[in-house]
Amino acid sequence: MVSEKKLIISRKFSRAAGTYDFFSHVQKKCAARLAGTLPAGFNPAAILELGCGTGNYTRLLRRAFPRAQMWVLDFSQAMVEYAREKLGDAAGLHFLCADGEEFLASRNTSYDLITSNATLQWFEDLDKTFFNAANVLSEKGLLHISLFGPETLAELGQAFQEALEVPVDLPASSFASLGDIQGLAEKHFRRVHCEQDFITRRYVSLPDLLRHIQKTGAGGFQQAMPMLTKSRLAKVKDWFVARGGYEVRYEVFYLTAGLKDS
Repeated sequence: MVSEKKLIISRKFSRAAGTYDFFSHVQKKCAARLAGTLPAGFNPAAILELGCGTGNYTRLLRRAFPRAQMWVLDFSQAMVEYAREKLGDAAGLHFLCADGEEFLASRNTSYDLITSNATLQWFEDLDKTFFNAANVLSEKGLLHISLFGPETLAELGQAFQEALEVPVDLPASSFASLGDIQGLAEKHFRRVHCEQDFITRRYVSLPDLLRHIQKTGAGGFQQAMPMLTKSRLAKVKDWFVARGGYEVRYEVFYLTAGLKDS
């Protein structure tokens, strides 16, 4: 059964489906790196993508592996429909509206590539997710994912904390750390490679920054920020201006793991 937390997140992504492509600059950059770091000569016949969004990463996978059977899912029906429209109903593409954690737990078939771009930070149990992924990964298959880390948009949280003197529960506060992710992966896989990256993005104004969070559905399940009165908004703006502008960082982890040592 899908939790209330996930229902909230799903509704936010569904509302953002129509604006996601225009605002998802960071997610597209992650997708390009993820697709570009698949091993040379790797040719999976069966691919499972968890959290397809509007299909930007899906399209890169399809170009790289045009003959593969691909199971492409998202827990937002609106996102699935945008992805289906973008890629069409080509042979070998199977679009599903499903919860990724529940889907993995219910599988009894194997996949050569289990992959996901900027999605697994929303999962509730990464330990169980990695366990289930290892169970349905083929002997020479790969888990190949990107996900956001807890330092994502830390500057925004700091701005609220210092300018307004109130704690703010930003979505990233619940994301797993690099050490946690690597440790969990090493419990279930033999070959694990994990990298950390920071993507810096500059926005023209505070409303522009907040709009990008909203229009990509990335507001999470928390109340992401306090009520912004005009005076509060001015204080947060002043905080950013004093530091040179509306610049924030996104912490991204890239994980590749397999069941065999080589």
